[in-house]
Amino acid sequence: MLREAGYRDPEGLLATLHRVRRSGRYAQLPALSQARFDTLLPRLLEVAARMPGASADPHAVFIRLLWLLEAVSRRSAYLALIIEHPPLLPRITELMGASQWAADYLARHPWPEFSLLYYAPYLDNFKDEYRPFDAGLNALDQLTVTDFLRKEGASPSAITFLGGKASALDAIWFHAIKNHRGMRQFETRVFRINGGNQRLTDMFASKLGDRLRLGCPVTSIEHANSGVTAHYSESGRAKKADADYLVNAMPLVALRKIPVTPDWPVGRRYIIQNLPYDSYGRAIFQSRTRFWEKDGVSPNVEFEGAALSSVSPKLWDFPLPTVAPSPAPSTKP
Repeated sequence: MLREAGYRDPEGLLATLHRVRRSGRYAQLPALSQARFDTLLPRLLEVAARMPGASADPHAVFIRLLWLLEAVSRRSAYLALIIEHPPLLPRITELMGASQWAADYLARHPWPEFSLLYYAPYLDNFKDEYRPFDAGLNALDQLTVTDFLRKEGASPSAITFLGGKASALDAIWFHAIKNHRGMRQFETRVFRINGGNQRLTDMFASKLGDRLRLGCPVTSIEHANSGVTAHYSESGRAKKADADYLVNAMPLVALRKIPVTPDWPVGRRYIIQNLPYDSYGRAIFQSRTRFWEKDGVSPNVEFEGAALSSVSPKLWDFPLPTVAPSPAPSTKP
């Protein structure tokens, strides 16, 4: 059957499948992930055999798909996403069959790029990254990302994975900016400051010296062509500071409460008054050892519930506090 479907080396393909099923990676998968993996294998064989074009090689395409499946098999939600969204697999197969480069790229960072399967047709509409409303997509500003995905025919799993309450236009514009600049849609090369982010503000404070005013809330702002004046309160006394420019670093939800004279221009005032802010909660799990390295497991944690969809690891080495031993009890009366 495999040879009739266009697979040039059925025996080698079966040997590859047996190797995957006996691999340590497969054995370490939870039972649910194994079941989803097994469900997808025959679908991969079928869709690779249906690749359009005379030059398509089902065997090569399937091997690329299998490599992708192995690369993401620890993330059960991704397997469910492909299973529950049938149109997604042909799209991925087309990408994998296009070139080895495309296959390598998708296997290295596939899932944050899922949104491009829906956003990509709209990205070229943004000619100027600073003028999103010139893209002719203003109607998308009235749709949430969830509404947009539903309109594009996304499955419930895709909507759960990619959806949100933000403007669809804003989300696509954000992707378009990165696309114009040749950036990754999801940057995995991230850095941190040793000792925590507090060191950043501490360093700024040390450079500013006595010019830094702490506990001095701004009460109003006056501006003109010649400069700006910030009125503030220090120890209950009204004071002011004059400067050529004022750089605001506070959240707009706080800035919108401060009187400004003259008032902001209409467009800027609309942004200040309407830009939404979201809050995110973080839970911390601390262990005494890096057990995942010894056990050969991923430190990523995934839950089935939408409220705790995924937990990304921040693996930091903190010295554990040392506890001095309690003194021996005295034997004196």
